[in-house]
Amino acid sequence: MRLAYLYPEHLGKPDARVLQVAATCRALAQSGVELHLICGWFGGLKQRLAELSLGDVPGLKVHGVAMWQPGPGLRVPFSWGGLYQAAACKRLGSLAGQGLDAVLVRHLKLASYLLPRMKVLGTLLIYEAHELFAQTAAEEGAHADKVAALEAMEQQVLLGADRVIAISRPLAKALEAFGVRGPVAVA
Repeated sequence: MRLAYLYPEHLGKPDARVLQVAATCRALAQSGVELHLICGWFGGLKQRLAELSLGDVPGLKVHGVAMWQPGPGLRVPFSWGGLYQAAACKRLGSLAGQGLDAVLVRHLKLASYLLPRMKVLGTLLIYEAHELFAQTAAEEGAHADKVAALEAMEQQVLLGADRVIAISRPLAKALEAFGVRGPVAVA
């Protein structure tokens, strides 16, 4: 299987999700998947990959693409996802022409951006869900308009993705209530 895993955030940040992504990459590659990690490029990416034990993993190919995210080795004043989205989509087009089977995404906004483009790419979209963002936003007292926008985006992604993976059984159960395609897998 040939799989692209997209990570639109700065890989150099000391966030727990960076460690989760690294562990997922190692596990997929070690299971025999030809994995293409498409992440944002920054000065020091090669060293960071080594620190994450991703520098020399058989079956893993890292594609550093343009991004606009503050962090080590890339001094920008704010984040803007559009640059990464366009660069990643261009790289996906190249990989799709070489027989890519699926695209794995763990970011709701990126999944929403990619959904209408998947038919052109001719590959499947797998969404890795970590929470129900609209529910979290509502619990945190977000404005009703923001909650409604998140609900609409989640509905679009959960119903449009070819497969949904949840990080826990309780989340999988909650996601199945949305009517996703097939059973929700638990990672």
